[in-house]
Amino acid sequence: MAFVQQQLSAPPYLVGPDQKAVTLNAEIVRDLTDDAWLKAQISSSEGWDQSHGGRSRGSQALASWMQQARTPMVLDDDQVYVGWSEYWSSLITLRSLGGRRALTGTAQGNKNSKGGRLGAADSFGFALSEVSVALAAGTAPVGVDIECIPLSSLAKNGITQQLGLLQDDILYNLSLLCKNVLEPVKAKYPGIVVASGFRQVNTGIGPHERGQAADIIIPSAADTLLYEVADFIVKTLQFDQVILNYSMRRSPWIHVSFVSTGLRRTALTRDFDDTFHSGLFLITPKTGEDRAAALREQIEYRDKIDAELQIVEKRQLALNPDIVIGDATAPGMGSAGEDAASGGGDHGEPDGTVPNEMSIVQSVFDALGPGGVAWDFTTHDGGGAFVEAVVSALPGEWGHVGKSGGQTMANGHAVDAIAYKSPTPLYNGKWFQVIDIISSVGSATGSPQWYPVGAPVGDTPDGELGVNGPWYR
Repeated sequence: MAFVQQQLSAPPYLVGPDQKAVTLNAEIVRDLTDDAWLKAQISSSEGWDQSHGGRSRGSQALASWMQQARTPMVLDDDQVYVGWSEYWSSLITLRSLGGRRALTGTAQGNKNSKGGRLGAADSFGFALSEVSVALAAGTAPVGVDIECIPLSSLAKNGITQQLGLLQDDILYNLSLLCKNVLEPVKAKYPGIVVASGFRQVNTGIGPHERGQAADIIIPSAADTLLYEVADFIVKTLQFDQVILNYSMRRSPWIHVSFVSTGLRRTALTRDFDDTFHSGLFLITPKTGEDRAAALREQIEYRDKIDAELQIVEKRQLALNPDIVIGDATAPGMGSAGEDAASGGGDHGEPDGTVPNEMSIVQSVFDALGPGGVAWDFTTHDGGGAFVEAVVSALPGEWGHVGKSGGQTMANGHAVDAIAYKSPTPLYNGKWFQVIDIISSVGSATGSPQWYPVGAPVGDTPDGELGVNGPWYR
């Protein structure tokens, strides 16, 4: 879904791509308008002090979470929600745990029971999945068979030949998957829903794109039941791979594949940190002192890693001084449009007074893209969409970098950079600073970053920002 919902700020409150006006209850209005109330809820969440307390950027982290809570979103049950709930609190706790977490210890908010329920997603123009529409209309198939080949929302054109496979080849693969896995599972567990099957090639190439895999969910069911289904597949059926997936952003699901050329019979569990473990595990949250002990362990571990990294960085600086001799691309060395003759000169170091908003960039990345799909940095259009989402999440002094017609761009702006419009002149008398927020856009290694592009002087290195623009929101 290309549409990105903006946060609700003042009446009339407009929701969805159709911008329909909604009447909100008193609790939601309080979440939208009472800053002190919402800040208190956020800062009292478990793990807030560990992850944000004592940090100079704590106020900006608060602003980021407030904006997320005030932005309508569609969750797994296709209801639109806005306002504060245990869902946001659980995400804050998850962030506080750092990079390593015991498999049995994690926060887990109720992803489908936020207090600020507005109504069904389709009533606001949000596109529902084909499965959700069928369930709502009562037309979902009772069983899964060859006549009900599982597709996905990423198969807009039905079954098409791709990856050297004809339509018949893909249909054959899907039939084998249905007969050997999906039909036996449906017979034993009628409540399963095949949420994703065949996909057209877009962001990846794998068994889904070959018609060899599907994802299984059980709406509104306990995690224990989904674990039981995965265990049933592993112990009784023929399969290539089973992955039991947990996520803070959506309900858990099972990925299962069947490959006629050879079955590996691999079973994995993907935890809340996107870490894979061999075997199937039921992940349950820790509580009380057990949870507090796990939090302390993670903080100590993270602090130890940070201290070791600082030692390594100091050694690297001492052993590898930054020396550049005869860099033809450096400012003032004759590079096109950047030398002193054209008014560029030496850009110097970025201005240290420009705020660092990496926490907001990371929060946009972690929140996933439209439809709950991971951001795609392998294409320039994907990078451009992420840039637009980041600008929407940032305060008003941040905006897009204007681009000329011959440069790579999306909707007229940079595909990997944003611009800071300072309310006062920066240290060299200029107003704008360009920040690269995606490293290696257009490649498989693309990732979010915060990289100021030199001190601003007239035309900045990654755009065409003069003293007064082009800069726009």
